[in-house]
Amino acid sequence: MQNMKNKVLSGIIKLWMFIMVNIISFLTIAQTPTHIPRERTTPVDFFESIENIIFFIVIPVIIVILYLLWRRERRKQKKKVEQRNKDQQ
Repeated sequence: MQNMKNKVLSGIIKLWMFIMVNIISFLTIAQTPTHIPRERTTPVDFFESIENIIFFIVIPVIIVILYLLWRRERRKQKKKVEQRNKDQQ
């Protein structure tokens, strides 16, 4: 009896998720403006100037590296705290 309830509940959840995904996708498509003129811009040439290289390549790479270092340092601190708690017990 419990197994049948779980199957029915699982089916209802899947149906609900399917309906919600479709509603959200239709809402996002309905919000695209059609009457606004759009300017066609050229793609950014990354190697055109040194500013583009710094802004679009170097700074994002530095941000990612700093994030990874920060995360690793935080993980080390967490292990130290856990080790201290374990030693105190």
